This record gives sequence, structure tokens and C-alpha cells, in this order.
Amino acid sequence: MRAVAKGLPKQRKTDNHFAAMPYPELPELMQRLEKLGDSIGRLALRYTILNAARSGETRGATWGEVSIDAARWDIPGDRMKGGKPHSVPLSAPAVQILQTLGGFLGGQPDELVFPGNGGTLDNADALASLSAYKLKSNSPLIGRGLTLNSLFQLNVGDRD
Repeated sequence: MRAVAKGLPKQRKTDNHFAAMPYPELPELMQRLEKLGDSIGRLALRYTILNAARSGETRGATWGEVSIDAARWDIPGDRMKGGKPHSVPLSAPAVQILQTLGGFLGGQPDELVFPGNGGTLDNADALASLSAYKLKSNSPLIGRGLTLNSLFQLNVGDRD
């Protein structure tokens, strides 16, 4: 194995991780998002947070993948980073988001749960929701960019 590793080009280590929102700030974010009302972007952001999902998984979710009755979201392997299918048990608030959207959109199996203008929801919609949250200027998310899953880079030691 060492001979193979020596023959491969050296990989530079880079820190491509975004800052994470401190865990204690998460309840306030969720409360403010809920108070702002039900836009597709805010509902998608809340759903992503509740399920600790990647933004692409949420944005690509179809009604055929979710079961409100079973409170489960089955993500096919071709949409997962690791390529393996994944089943997510849904909390009551996540199911409520799906019920809200189903009332708005109808929910045909091949349709997106969180549609955007002309197709898949854009991350900009969720980022607009965070802007509306008016994050504090000292938040680690300001000025660093954001992926929605950066909200979940939480260590057990960060929790009180």
C-alpha cells in the first residue's frame, strides 16, 4: 500500500468547512423562522435543520420519497453523498411542514416537495431566510458563506 501511496500525487490539505452556528443559538433561529411565516425557502430551511439533512437532499426531495403516515423520508442512494439509500424518521414538526406544503401544493409523487421558480429550490431562498433572521454581526456564519449542513457541524462538547 505504501508504494501505491508514494506514487500518487500529494494532496494539499485545505479547510473547506464553513463555520457552524453555535448549538445554543439554534432554538432562537427556529423560533424566528417560524414567526416569519411559511415561505418555501423558510420551510425548506426548517425541514433541513430538523432532519440534519444536506441542502441538496432537501431541495431534491419528492413527494414519492416521503410518507406522512409513517413519518419517514426515504432518500434514494443516487441523491445521497455516499450513494446508499437512507431512511430518515421524521419528527412531528417535520411532518407538520410536509402537511403544510401538501395543502399548498397537492403533493404528486414525482413533484418536488420544495419547488423553486421553474424547478429545484435554490440555496439563495434559504439564505434569504437567514438574512431575515438578522444574524448577529459576530455570528460565525457572517462573511464566511454558508451551506445549510454547516448548521450541523456541532460537537457534543458544544451542547449545554
